[in-house]
Formats: sequence, structure tokens, C-alpha cells
Amino acid sequence: MAPILALLPVLTLAADVVPRQEPAWGVGMSYRVGQIPFTLQGLDDKRVTSLVPLFYYQGDRFFLDGSQGGMHLWQSAASQRAPSGRVADWQLDVHAQLRFVDIPKSWQNQKQADSVDSGLRLKHAFNEVSWGALGGYTDGDGHWYLDGTLGQNWALGSWNFRPSLLARYKSASFNSRYYADVVGSTEQLGAGIESTAALDTRWHIDSNFYLLNKLAYTRFDSEVRSSAMMSRGGQAEAWLGFGFFESPEQMQQASLPPGAYLRLAQGWATPSDISEVFMLQTQPDPNHNRMSSLFYGHPLSNELFGFPIDLYLTPGVVWHWPSAVQSSTQEYVMAFKGYYTFSWPTRWRFGFAEGLSYVNDITWIESSEMAEKGYRPSHLMNYLDFSVDTNLGDLFGNGALRHLWLGYGLHHRSAMFEAASMFGRIKGGSNYNTLYLQWQF
Repeated sequence: MAPILALLPVLTLAADVVPRQEPAWGVGMSYRVGQIPFTLQGLDDKRVTSLVPLFYYQGDRFFLDGSQGGMHLWQSAASQRAPSGRVADWQLDVHAQLRFVDIPKSWQNQKQADSVDSGLRLKHAFNEVSWGALGGYTDGDGHWYLDGTLGQNWALGSWNFRPSLLARYKSASFNSRYYADVVGSTEQLGAGIESTAALDTRWHIDSNFYLLNKLAYTRFDSEVRSSAMMSRGGQAEAWLGFGFFESPEQMQQASLPPGAYLRLAQGWATPSDISEVFMLQTQPDPNHNRMSSLFYGHPLSNELFGFPIDLYLTPGVVWHWPSAVQSSTQEYVMAFKGYYTFSWPTRWRFGFAEGLSYVNDITWIESSEMAEKGYRPSHLMNYLDFSVDTNLGDLFGNGALRHLWLGYGLHHRSAMFEAASMFGRIKGGSNYNTLYLQWQF
């Protein structure tokens, strides 16, 4: 605990640092390296790496912050002030956060121990720089823990610094699951409190481009340290990546696309991979699996790196229809999508989206491919969408249709070529060719 306590004075310097305005949106990718804290017979792995997609958005109700996010259930009035004159804000959130379990790569597909934990979090802004939070979380199997966090957000020139201290009370079932059972031990551990010191940095290079970095060290509790499976009393991790964020100039002056949209699509599965689809060598699915989807587009910006690219946050819901080889299931998507518009001779748009997709039950087109390759499939995957559409008002010379677009899109789920532990170290996924109507309003 001594290194953690030594950092506490940093959190008292709020009056001497510059508050940092948070960008309203951002998309990034980071390379994470984590130490493996276990003693594993026959395995010499000391560390494990993973690619991690990161998403950022600050809305009135919904928010994303790298590998976590949630929804505000209640917020105190923004105009409320403490006696010092600084902002004294409270908010109660439904909150979810990605948690990594660092075991050897060769185990990660079958174990799939990385977890998106969910719960409630009460957060308080002491002033414009410092904040604290208390949260209670559980994984999908009911292993629970409590978090207490102190943090800051401040700037020095083109640098943004976010130091934080976390104390985590872990239940006995949580410790037994993630520090014993996950590596094949039947040892039963008691509850305990571990602590983490972390420093997130963001360096603005130019325009919308930023470099991202994070360093963190966790000191395990005595129950975990005394386990026969542990090789060290703590664990270090490092992240290095890049991101595209709202630029400082865009923060000063709002510049939004024409409006929000709704997109209704019908899709057909194909066993072809993404390169074959792009080469127009698509094979039909012999089982005729189909999907329907509805996406909403929330406008974020009409510019990226100085180019006229309309950027949207686009959540969506997908219904996979029953067939001879699968029952119906639902898929949920959260993504960022950009459109580039050109005239030839009517208006056309190319679109690209990056995000996350979660499916309740693995579809046949995915499960059959995973079975052939010997993988355990993952419900959470990376999501890509490629599209091209044309404006129907221009095409038919009808002003009443000027807000309606007809297009083709490729709905793609994959797992980053075994590079991402959060997606189960899988190579492959699924593709659906779709036709859609999109209404801009």
C-alpha cells in the first residue's frame, strides 16, 4: 500500500492544475500488455498481450469512456455550486466496465475469462478537476465486488493526464473464481481488498489524431498473495495506442452533420470471407439464414482531418430469423460510422463503421465456422460495416425523397485475427450482405 498512499497528495492539487474539457466523441485502438501473476506448471509465459478497441462519447444520458460506459439514471443540477464556487456534481449511473484476466494466450479461447462487469456507480465531482466514485459490480455468474475510486482530469499543453487510485473489495467467490478456479485450482479463497494506481495520458498530435497511453499497478490482497497459484504479489499492465477524437477546434465550434437517421436493412448470410465479398465472389448460404436490422444515427461531427466526413454514433438492434439450422436470436450493436458524400451525377456516399456486437445465441453461420477451426465461439465480437448508398430524391428528381437513401451494406462480426482476448482469441466471424433504406431527418 505504501506506493499507493504516496500518490494521494497528487489528488489534493486540484486548485493548481488546469481542468480539461472532454471531447464529445472518440474512437481508438490500444495494445495492452499485462503480467501473468500465476504459477503455471509447464508454462513459461510471463505476460500476455491483446488489442483493445476503445470508444468515447459524452451525452446527456449515455456515455462511453474507453473500455467502460453506461447510462445516467440521475444527475444533480449542473448549475449547483459548492461554497468554493467550483462545480459540485453528483450522478448515479448504470455502469459497465471491461475487466481483463491475464492467463496464457493458449488458454484464452476456451476459458474466455475476460468479463464485462455491470452494476451501479455513484460519482461525485469535487470540483472541475477531481472526482470520486463508489460502485458495486458483478460478472455474469454473480461474482461481485465493490470499487472506490479517486481520480483527476487535467491538462498541460497538448497533454491530458488522468491519474486515479482504486480500492476494490472482492467477495470470496470472486477471489476463488479469478485467482484459483480460472487456472484449474480448487482452492477456496476468502474476501479481500486490492488496490490499483493508474495513469492515463492522451497526447494531441494534430487535428483529430491522438496518442494514448496507460500505466497501472495492482497490489493483491493477502488472500490472493497467499494462494499456491500466485507467483507475485502484484501485477503491472501497460497500454499504448492511438485514437481519433473531437479536435480542440471542433470543441470550440459545433459542426454537425445534417441530422439524425434511421436505417432499416434486410440481410442474407454468406459463408464467404470479407475479401471474397469485396472481390464479388460471394457464395450464398445453403441454409438461407437471414437478418433484419434497425439502426439509429446520432450526429457527432461533419469533419474528420479537415475532410467533409459526417460522423455518427450508431446503436442498432438485429433480429436473426429462424431457419432449418438455428432458432431466432437477437444481436445488439454500438458503433461509430463515417460517411463521405460525392456527386456522380447524383449524390452517393461511402460509409464505414467500427464498433462492438453482442449476440444472445451464436448464429449458425458463425458456430459452423468456429467448429471447423476448433474455436469456442464468442458472444462479444468486433463489428464492422461497409456501405455505399445513393440519394433517391436525386435519382428520381423528386424533392419529397431528398432525405431517403437506398444502399448496400456488409454487416461483419469478427475477432481481430486472434489478437483480442476480450473476443476469445478467435480468427473468423460472420458476414451478411444487406440492402437498406436510410431516412435522414
